[in-house]
Amino acid sequence: MEALCLRIKDVDFEKNSIVVRDGKGDKDRITMLPASLKASLQSPLTSVYALHQKYRSGATTSMPARYRKRWVQQCKQLASTSPHSVTH
Repeated sequence: MEALCLRIKDVDFEKNSIVVRDGKGDKDRITMLPASLKASLQSPLTSVYALHQKYRSGATTSMPARYRKRWVQQCKQLASTSPHSVTH
């Protein structure tokens, strides 16, 4: 079951290790990454990473002016609010 829950960040190719999260006893454990699996795991990840970089390079995000104005106003209100007044 733990293998189904693996994430990319759980596999460390430099240290040849895998982090198994919420395993037996709800504990995280570190186990070794077999050398025989390293290449077969790395090749799909490099192609996905390249695709991710391609989409990210052209993406620019900006907040519309009306939302930016509202966000700035809310930040100012929070800055002027004391923790005591929030609790009441």
